[in-house]
Amino acid sequence: MIMKDAEELRSVISSAVLQIEGGFVDPAFEVGQGWHINVDRGSKDRHFNPSLALCAMWEGQNTELDILLTNGRYQSSYAAPQHHAYGPGLIEAIRSPLFPMEERHLEQFLFRHMGKSKKFASNFGKLERGYLELRHYGLAEFMDPLSIGTLYGSIFKALTINYCDSAPFRDRLFERFLLLAEFTDNVAPHLSFQTRPTSEISLASKGRFLFKGEPIANVSWEGFGEVFLTDMQSPYAEDHISITTGVDAHEIVPSLSLLALDAIYGDVRCDREFTSSSNAFNDEILALSEKYQSAGLFPSEDLLGEYPKAWGN
Repeated sequence: MIMKDAEELRSVISSAVLQIEGGFVDPAFEVGQGWHINVDRGSKDRHFNPSLALCAMWEGQNTELDILLTNGRYQSSYAAPQHHAYGPGLIEAIRSPLFPMEERHLEQFLFRHMGKSKKFASNFGKLERGYLELRHYGLAEFMDPLSIGTLYGSIFKALTINYCDSAPFRDRLFERFLLLAEFTDNVAPHLSFQTRPTSEISLASKGRFLFKGEPIANVSWEGFGEVFLTDMQSPYAEDHISITTGVDAHEIVPSLSLLALDAIYGDVRCDREFTSSSNAFNDEILALSEKYQSAGLFPSEDLLGEYPKAWGN
């Protein structure tokens, strides 16, 4: 189905919803429910490279993280950003003393560790069936007059990057994670863990991370981890910046670094100011943000440019 046909089908469905239901009036319902589109991977001779697409999805006017943060989908159980799948492991691979990650290894690493389940807004688990499943928007955006091409423009462009043109995208992604690995090295020696009592029937162990003695994150552990970076400005204890992808034990600390990055992007790109309850940790996050700014590693709207034409047809 080409884009024009998809838009016509979307128009028919949204019109039917308006006629039958009168639209959706409960904002909480709209945010909690989503819609998805399937993008054909293409023929065997010409199809998109998922590893290169993951690199390019950090660039453009609306990156994957931008979309999720601005549309209330970031915390959804079915819409985690892809870097929550490969990010913790990539940070640890870069920090490895025996076999440190090099940029030339990046493509294969991303291919192995990309998110392949419905936990992710971009579900690469469907590639064996020949398509990519995208679930970045709630029902409010389905009813929106903006076209699918406009909503998904940067991501569609990312899917068309070929290897010959991929060097700047790969370079910039690797540089971002080099800084995150450095950030992890800086904060890890100052982290401590404080357990919390749980009921006897609960399988999960709970606790919180302290940075220089001040709480910064809540952790739930039952063979895999769930980490919540707490925000002192939020009225809720555990819902501002979270990673819920089932990280392994050795990836919990790098997950904190990813959440710091998400907080920075939310502040710089989406006007979502984050303030940790630890002043010392705030200083580390601010220093990381300044490094990203000085290195020019926030998304480039010019890098993708007018690269693909086919997706608009």
